[in-house]
Amino acid sequence: KLKAFNGPHFIYKGSLTTPPCTENVNWVIFERPVVLSSKQLASFSSIYSSNYRPVVPITDHKLFYSK
Repeated sequence: KLKAFNGPHFIYKGSLTTPPCTENVNWVIFERPVVLSSKQLASFSSIYSSNYRPVVPITDHKLFYSK
C-alpha cells in the first residue's frame, strides 16, 4: 500500500468521468488530500486529456465513511 492512500476515507458508487461514463464505479475520496506536484499533474494530463464530466448531484448516492 502507498502511505498516501491510507487513512480515513469516503466511498460511494458513481460512474466514470469520461465517455462512455460507465456506472457502478466505486469512488474513494480520502479525508486528507493527496498532493501532486505541477510536473505530476502535467504528466497525468498529457495521458488523460479529457478527465472530466459535468458535476452530478450526489443526492441519490449512499456515502460510506471508513477510518
